[in-house]
Amino acid sequence: MFGQKHRLWQKAAIVLAATAGVAALGSSSASAQAVPFPGSQVPLSALLPGGADAGGIIIGDKVFTDFSYVGSPDASTSTNPAPSAGDISVAPKPGLGPNSEGLTFSASWNSTNGHNQDSIISYAVHTLSGLPLIHSMGLDFNGAAMGSNAGAGVTESVYQATFNPSTGHYVQGTALNGSPISVFNDGTGSPIDVSQTSLTFSSNQAAVFVRKDISDFSPTNGTGISSISQVDNSFTKVPEPAALGLLALGTLGVLARRRKA
Repeated sequence: MFGQKHRLWQKAAIVLAATAGVAALGSSSASAQAVPFPGSQVPLSALLPGGADAGGIIIGDKVFTDFSYVGSPDASTSTNPAPSAGDISVAPKPGLGPNSEGLTFSASWNSTNGHNQDSIISYAVHTLSGLPLIHSMGLDFNGAAMGSNAGAGVTESVYQATFNPSTGHYVQGTALNGSPISVFNDGTGSPIDVSQTSLTFSSNQAAVFVRKDISDFSPTNGTGISSISQVDNSFTKVPEPAALGLLALGTLGVLARRRKA
């Protein structure tokens, strides 16, 4: 049963991603300048076209830009609409190791008695240097589900990102090997729950484009519930060539001192 639901999540992701892509392209204009991450968190609405930080945010040596969002069902069609962009907070992901930066998306996604929710969040991330150094990414969440036929999950498609100089924006390119990746919880006692996963790229990337489908579903008979309150992404790069050169020189120096000793 969960396998069927999981495939439905992926189909929904394709439809909503296409809608989100059209909306994002329709509102494209010359890109504003990215800024260091302002404060501890910002609403996702601030990162969308027309928002206060629409030019993107900088964390460490990575720039996160070109955000888009679609939530379905919306307030006009459901008694349990997906969170609005203003209700989703975005913050730097804490506790990452060297050369890694990421984002945490927090909101209240939930489903009970058949009132399902689905959200698509898309964005691009590139290195400040413009060098192809991003070699892997991680996906994690805290989704929970109880009862049969209820589920919570995130399916994430990852692509190369290409900069369009005429619009000043990054656009989706070729899907990367190993994409999509997903995390999910499909109810009490399930042997196939996945709470975190990672994707190592076959070649280093200067920029990647991410589309995440956040989904909660439950049966209509009131016997199951599901919820998600946090979704995390992390991106890790190899050290830049200059840093590798300095590391090599330092290693040679240590070896030389040992020989003299």
